Amino acid sequence: GIDKTGLQKKLNDLKAEKDKVKVLVGDITKLPSNQLFVTQELMTEINNKIAEIEALIASEETNVVDITQALVELDALITKVKNQSVAGEGAPVDPDGPGIDGLPTWAIALIVIGGVGILAGAGFVIHTFVIRKRK
Repeated sequence: GIDKTGLQKKLNDLKAEKDKVKVLVGDITKLPSNQLFVTQELMTEINNKIAEIEALIASEETNVVDITQALVELDALITKVKNQSVAGEGAPVDPDGPGIDGLPTWAIALIVIGGVGILAGAGFVIHTFVIRKRK
């Protein structure tokens, strides 16, 4: 088979960048200054690219040209995320501080922004977080 480790590593780089940003919702002046935000369009583009690359990695049909192209696209998108993310202009928040019902603030943000879809993915994380915190 074709070596896809480079592609997997680059995909992980994109995921790491994604983890640093949140979707910009509401007034930037009220959002925490220690959090980076991107547009919903860019977040959608990131999610689509992640799905596309994961499919590419999983596929037996993938060739060197596909991988080379994907690496270029991932690099471009990572750069775009870095260039287009903006910090909030409000007071910084403690990312691990309690939000509503003891959920971490980021979990609340996910619920508000993404509705149930994103939550399904984050649900496990939130579940273990809450259980652990109550002990």
